[in-house]
Amino acid sequence: MTVDELLKTLAHAYPAFTVERMTHWAQVFRARLQHREGPHLDSAITETLAEFEPKSAKPFPIPVDFERHLPSIHREKSGAKPIGPLLEARTQQARKLFGEWHDGQGRKIKEARPHPVYAACVLEAYDKARKGGSRLLLTAEDIARCELHAVSCERVHRFGKLPKSPEAWQQQCEEIRAEWAHGQA
Repeated sequence: MTVDELLKTLAHAYPAFTVERMTHWAQVFRARLQHREGPHLDSAITETLAEFEPKSAKPFPIPVDFERHLPSIHREKSGAKPIGPLLEARTQQARKLFGEWHDGQGRKIKEARPHPVYAACVLEAYDKARKGGSRLLLTAEDIARCELHAVSCERVHRFGKLPKSPEAWQQQCEEIRAEWAHGQA
């Protein structure tokens, strides 16, 4: 069943659904029901007409009357699965990957690097775990990026705004690295 066929049916079934009203309501019916044309709309028309009682305030059914009898669009998608279990499975996989990383490479990074660098690596590993995969391992480049992030954050915390020269910025970063190397992290 199409919306045009529905409009013709309404015109035949309800005298109040005049040509003038049809022209005003047609765009509303199309906007609300056109994407639902077919057997579901046909069934909804049957159900709606069977229960609808015309009144002076509402002499013919309107789109919302038909929509009540249409199945949920979410259930209608073929092969669609509920998202809740999929999200839970993804969360469990991320926790498993992160746990394995934390017990292996994470422990080694914690022993070998200052705490702020380790904390940045934890965030990076967790982000990678959420993206999935079968094994999680931070590369040397990942760890270097985490260190730069940690040093930059500490530099802002200690010194505030960017210094006027790149050399001053580099000196501030090196000062932080030197303190961390001496165990003052």
